[in-house]
Amino acid sequence: MSPGEVIRILATDADLGPNGEVTLSFPSPNPLFRFTKNGTLLVVGALDRESRDSYELVIKASDGGTPQRENFTTITVSITDINDNTPVFSASIYTNSILVKDAKEGAVVLTLSATDKDAGNNSLITYSFSEGASPYLSVDSETGAVTLTSDLADVTEDTTLELTAMAKDQGQPPLNSTAGVVIKLRVNTLTEGVVFENSSYNFRLPENQPMGTSVGAVKASAGGDHDVTYTLTTHTDLFSIDASGALTAKEPLDKETQDWYILEVEAVDTRVPPTSAVALVKVQVEDVNETPQFSNESYNVKIFSIAPYKSPVIQVKATDPDIGESGQLVYSLSAASDYFDIDHSTGEVFVVSVTALAGEEMALQVKATDPKGLFATTKVEVEVKGSASSSDIVIISINQAANIVEKKVAEMEESLGKALGWTVKVIDVSGSSGSNTHGHSGYRLSRGSSKSFISFISIDGEDVVSSEEVTEKLKSESVTVKAELEKLFGEGLQLEVEEEEGGPSTNQATVIALGVLLALSMLGLLLMVTFTIVKFRRIKKHQEDSYTESFDIGKPSNGYINTGMTTETETTESETSASETSERARSDSKSSQVVEPKKTVAHSVAGNGTVTNAHTSGEDREEMEIMGKDSKSSKVETNITDVGETSDNDFL
Repeated sequence: MSPGEVIRILATDADLGPNGEVTLSFPSPNPLFRFTKNGTLLVVGALDRESRDSYELVIKASDGGTPQRENFTTITVSITDINDNTPVFSASIYTNSILVKDAKEGAVVLTLSATDKDAGNNSLITYSFSEGASPYLSVDSETGAVTLTSDLADVTEDTTLELTAMAKDQGQPPLNSTAGVVIKLRVNTLTEGVVFENSSYNFRLPENQPMGTSVGAVKASAGGDHDVTYTLTTHTDLFSIDASGALTAKEPLDKETQDWYILEVEAVDTRVPPTSAVALVKVQVEDVNETPQFSNESYNVKIFSIAPYKSPVIQVKATDPDIGESGQLVYSLSAASDYFDIDHSTGEVFVVSVTALAGEEMALQVKATDPKGLFATTKVEVEVKGSASSSDIVIISINQAANIVEKKVAEMEESLGKALGWTVKVIDVSGSSGSNTHGHSGYRLSRGSSKSFISFISIDGEDVVSSEEVTEKLKSESVTVKAELEKLFGEGLQLEVEEEEGGPSTNQATVIALGVLLALSMLGLLLMVTFTIVKFRRIKKHQEDSYTESFDIGKPSNGYINTGMTTETETTESETSASETSERARSDSKSSQVVEPKKTVAHSVAGNGTVTNAHTSGEDREEMEIMGKDSKSSKVETNITDVGETSDNDFL
């Protein structure tokens, strides 16, 4: 894994093509982390475990489809410690005085104390003497306790032991620091001088306590009838000491400013000449959970009712003087809203849907809460202007990625306003893969795109400037507009005014026209189906009547045979039978009443396969039968085809 890489995260999408291409990002810009195109999480800022040892990151996975689909998850990044802090002693020099006659082997003379801000083995400290080792003293490597190795019976005169103590951590490589150790061995009790009861003192003081708060007390004695006075030699601006040795704070202390103070107190007796002693006092400032604070008591902002979902309204900011996890704030709305919501980590208030609030004002109360439950609130007054419509929106495109543009929305509004001479309000920013210019989910699409579409409206006083007028001015002042935007995004900026294919009025007319055509088409189809059903029933009834007459042999014929047509038949016995049959048919025809109805063509197929035609007449169609004398010896097939009412066949 390369330096700066944390982990590679894989997100999948079951769709194909652009709909299945997943991009990882953060819901809001993160100054310390970012994602590469292949989903690798990179560290791009300096991380200090001593300031913060872990990060909860909200990750967004979004596809390239329209509408864009998103999913969110959370990961925890723990910061691994490196040995970058040196152990720090609580004092630069440790001193004490011992009466030889009171000395006992193993007695603790003083205790060394050092701290290391690192973690784990990097913070484990061992103590030792690096210089000036003495046969009378030893130090515990773990606790730092300096003890006597004998009862000092061989010490016959006042002796001063000066040593150098070293505190070393166990990191790789190990780091160390040193402090001085001065031990005075006194033989003569009459001249022993002033001595502190303890060579060092440790006190704790909660932060932000009022002036005059007691820190602790030190005690020294001079023996006999001699008095002792105390003097504070360090941090006199923050602490004071009285004649009894009581220490007090002169002003409130802030742990976030400094969490340790090392004081030196000197005790002087009234001997002539006087003797003195110095004790070290370590004061630790303890953290007290403090209430967050907003930078403003209230905020006022104006938006338009056409603002889409996720359009930013305003970003509020609160600070917490606490350090570590106690200073991590969560933003929320005091009361749930159907119109607005807030990003819990950034404090950005955004639009859910404000169409119903057109022309109204709404007050939101935003709350910032720390992990221990302390919170602060601020008021956000939102005026929703309803004078703008989607037809007033103008769209321009520039050759910049959407995630770059969205970081500079405020500056871009100022630059466009300066060039156009109006107040500009950006409604939406989207990438080049977005197909809907007014339906984007506001600042959330195609962050990796190299081209961005910027939707905005212009306001002149209290009036919204029409898109036609804005577009015209964008074209006439294109040089000025481009120059202003290049100040934000650099040279080589490509600016285009996006012309929509058909504005809202054209689209509305198109919809109306299509609706009328559709209605007419449906009406025509209904009439055609109705007419077809009626005609089909008439034809079916007509055919049934025709078939009934054709096969009713006992019914006398009222038709006639056209003598101009001949019927050829092939018989198995004699051609004479066929002739007689034909002659009989002619005779019957002449004796019948002749009427001129529709003509019917009869195709007769004789036994030899010859097709003959005969015209018949009658109110209804009949089938002509050609019969020989001996029906068993002849074979005749007849097909009837209606050639009348040809107009009906156009529907069949």
